[in-house]
Amino acid sequence: MKTIKCMLVDDDKNSRQVVKAMLSPEFPMLDFSLEAGNLHDAVTMCDAEKPQLVFLDIHLGDGTGFDFLELVSHKAFKIIFTTGHNEFAVQAFKVNAVDYVMKPISKRELVDAVTKSLQYQELTTNNDALEKVRNLLFGNTDRLIIPTKLGYDFFKIDDLIRCEADGNYTRFFFKSSPVQFVAKTMGSFEALLDAHGFCRIHASHMVNIKEIKSFRRSTGGAVLMTDGTEIEVSKSKKDILLNKLQVLTN
Repeated sequence: MKTIKCMLVDDDKNSRQVVKAMLSPEFPMLDFSLEAGNLHDAVTMCDAEKPQLVFLDIHLGDGTGFDFLELVSHKAFKIIFTTGHNEFAVQAFKVNAVDYVMKPISKRELVDAVTKSLQYQELTTNNDALEKVRNLLFGNTDRLIIPTKLGYDFFKIDDLIRCEADGNYTRFFFKSSPVQFVAKTMGSFEALLDAHGFCRIHASHMVNIKEIKSFRRSTGGAVLMTDGTEIEVSKSKKDILLNKLQVLTN
């Protein structure tokens, strides 16, 4: 029988023990050797050990389960959320077809969730569904989470002027913070930033619409940002930008 590497992410050690005790007799193929009690340890362990199934608490001491999903590089795993949220929040999970188990944990519900997870070949990390659940539980996030050598730094998205792609890296330019250099592609942040009034104006540039000082006409055009940077607008992005700026072109 093939072993399935599992990871328990919960800031409550007792909850992790309960999950193992309930499932180990029912599913001997599940390996529960990986446990993390906070966001930082969970991200580090996940990327290093690459689990196939993750039992994920919503609230962690230094963040949330959604922060974990955003920060990990290894994403090839199935998810079962464990949550203590009220019935309204549970409806969000049902509507978006994300596996979940309410706390206090019921063995029957936990076994059913695992059985369902093991039956499906595809991963349950559906980004659209997870984003809808996150928004229903917490509202739209207004934070940009940037990993550092010591942990994570949190920045207000409204303080971000622009970001610039550099291969598989991204540079973030803020109004009141130093430039941040992140080992992730700009595309990893595009959906989040687009929801907060940013526009991708070039393959290598995404800008905060509110921080555009002026638009200059040329083949595609160029924008002058409030930090004094002038950035070329690609021809294919010009109409998208002007539409977001609500500029009449006639």
